[in-house]
Amino acid sequence: MTDVIIIGAGPAGLMLGCELLKRGIQIRLFEQLPERTNQSRALALQARTLEIFEKMGIIDDFMQLGRKVHHANIYKNGSRIASVNISQIDSPYPFILTLAQSNTEMILARHFEKLGGTIERCKTLTAINGSQAVFQVPNKTEETVSARWIIGCDGAHSTVRHILNMPFQGAAFPETFALADVEVDSPFSDEETHIFFSSNKLAGLLPLSERNHFRALGLIPTDKSGQVPELTLEYVQKMVEEASNCRLIRIKNPDWISTFSVHRRIVPRMRSGNIFLVGDASHIHSPAGGQGMNTSVQDAFNLAWKLALVQQGSAKEKILNTYHLERHPVAREVLKGTTLITKMITASKAKMLIVSILGLLVNHTPLQKKMAYAISELRLRYGRNTLNKGRLADLFWKGPKPGCRTPDVAELPDGKRLFQYLAHPRHTLLCFGNAEALISQVQEEFPNLIVPIIISPSQQGPEYIHDPAGQIAKRYAVEKEALYLIRPDGVIGYRSRDLKPEPFLRHLKRNFIGKS
Repeated sequence: MTDVIIIGAGPAGLMLGCELLKRGIQIRLFEQLPERTNQSRALALQARTLEIFEKMGIIDDFMQLGRKVHHANIYKNGSRIASVNISQIDSPYPFILTLAQSNTEMILARHFEKLGGTIERCKTLTAINGSQAVFQVPNKTEETVSARWIIGCDGAHSTVRHILNMPFQGAAFPETFALADVEVDSPFSDEETHIFFSSNKLAGLLPLSERNHFRALGLIPTDKSGQVPELTLEYVQKMVEEASNCRLIRIKNPDWISTFSVHRRIVPRMRSGNIFLVGDASHIHSPAGGQGMNTSVQDAFNLAWKLALVQQGSAKEKILNTYHLERHPVAREVLKGTTLITKMITASKAKMLIVSILGLLVNHTPLQKKMAYAISELRLRYGRNTLNKGRLADLFWKGPKPGCRTPDVAELPDGKRLFQYLAHPRHTLLCFGNAEALISQVQEEFPNLIVPIIISPSQQGPEYIHDPAGQIAKRYAVEKEALYLIRPDGVIGYRSRDLKPEPFLRHLKRNFIGKS
């Protein structure tokens, strides 16, 4: 008997495994493939995901291997008509980091193994009976494993989802796309993304981590019989050349050439009793905007700390319902946005007019900033639920709200950023003002749940952040006194404009189990 069974050792399964192991939860991670993929697949790591990797303590590994992309350019008939500047977002990582999914999995797997985890490969899930999962192993025998929780991180063709007979609502786009990871000689920067439109042609160059290497992609027209032409290096060269109207492009040394079709699908619910669906097992969508793997990893990060607290007996089981309440709307919005983008760029009628309008909109500065934040996933907000509360009577209109990402503050007097104080697996209580009495009572009733920190203009010490210029208070819209409870996933869980213990303790008691 183990605590948690995880099916699937992709980015979502590995993320979940790492976070559960770090919190002392017993897990077994199963994968039917004999070895990790060597294909690049998903490339884009967005700012919000990079902030999560920092919190996990593995961000340096990603930064060493990935390539920073600061601009996404749109071209019409060979001329650049718009550029989205990712650098304007408020994050320690104001860029898209491009890195092959194989490398992302390698880093996460290495971290998982350091934490004591083992990936049990060549074991295929065949059935789930209550708390028991049945696997077929290579010698054609069966292994039955029991656990309190079973998590499906097994991708778009999820066996867990099929066993649950869960609908996967949606459809496929009719278009077929070409993909090729190639070396490119061209006048186009390999630190920027380039999307080309010309007549009925569409192609793009997305930077890979190696210098002068890109993922070339494009829309493939079918012939009258509906057949897709043979995909060769020469075809990819012609596809990019014609869409870009540039004869200076030379594509060579392909690592991978393939075709793919885009699906948009989502499950109606992400939990069924003791079984949860995470990542592509619960939602798939167009790769437009580079949101897919990021959404999957963030699903796992959201679920892990909640599941761990419940398993440890520190939280009430009802908080697990917030996994669906928080992540399903996010997946639905991502699906809606990527579907809209895909329809716009593949529209056959009036495509060039749409591209011209899109260029004008993107160059409108406020909208460009919104697009940059949408791509980065920094402004995704969870709705009000039992975990995300604020006191209605405190008139706290400014500052980050419950359900929002915690903002960072840089250049504190000790040389640290605020995020570095949050790099631990527990909740953090940020207090502004004379909070010793509140902290004492919270620690008495919930001794292992929260790390308290007092923001002080004068005092220094283990429980203080010395902030003489009031940078944190300003960023969090605090005038005199206030408290913010920051969840383990870096989301604001509760805030109040006073330091009265009673309302805050009531919030904790609704969700968590303190000393009896």
